[in-house]
Amino acid sequence: MKISIFVLSVMAAPFFMATANADDCALDSKGQIVCAPPVGGAAVDSMGRVVTGRGDCARDGMGRVICSGSPGGGAAVDSMGRVVTGRGDCARDDMGQVVCSDSPGGGAAVDSMGRIVTGRGDCARDDMGQVVCSDTPGGGAAVDATGRVVTGRGECARDDMGQVVCSDSPGGGATVDATGRVVTGRGKCARDQMGQVVCSDSPGGGAAVDGMGRVRTGAGQCIRDNMGQVICSSQPYGGAALNGMGQAVCQGGCVPGQ
Repeated sequence: MKISIFVLSVMAAPFFMATANADDCALDSKGQIVCAPPVGGAAVDSMGRVVTGRGDCARDGMGRVICSGSPGGGAAVDSMGRVVTGRGDCARDDMGQVVCSDSPGGGAAVDSMGRIVTGRGDCARDDMGQVVCSDTPGGGAAVDATGRVVTGRGECARDDMGQVVCSDSPGGGATVDATGRVVTGRGKCARDQMGQVVCSDSPGGGAAVDGMGRVRTGAGQCIRDNMGQVICSSQPYGGAALNGMGQAVCQGGCVPGQ
């Protein structure tokens, strides 16, 4: 398993975890921010060290962190306290066994019989207890007002009429505005103080609301700092986190949101 660590030094601060839209960052016990590679994961072991990997990470019953070796892969702990990893998302069934999707970026969910169903994209369970997954790697899935699962190439959201709308862009965002309509984009979306939705134009891009209630977007994840400004990673799919002083630290460097 290949594990990559990116370290950005900051002042010592209490431990916290910050989850990016596409990758993870965490602050270790020494006050250093560690970010995973794009679509990777991060978790803190029992020694307070941050371990990152190409996919999601989880801590086993011994306090060790194990990460998926696949970009966007999943990790989950079974009933024995062991970490099981896969190329896609993982889920634990009613027997405590972990099953992971074989597809990079794929989804996993438990049906009404306690069985795990996996797919190439996100999965959701309908009102009949059946699991339906998106056929698109990284695609979304959501349940509409009739109890049916609707899938798409990007994120999905349900509007006020109960209809599900999905982004046409792989990994794209979907958010409901103040009028109850779903707005989609190539990157993540956020709703401003007026209820309008703004999305990043960049695949893997982020969106966040600043202290004035305005949405700012960027090429990578965006986060609001202690001054109320939105700061984004300059790197597509790059992660961002706040240090103990509320300042942003980003993969690939930080830039103001646009």
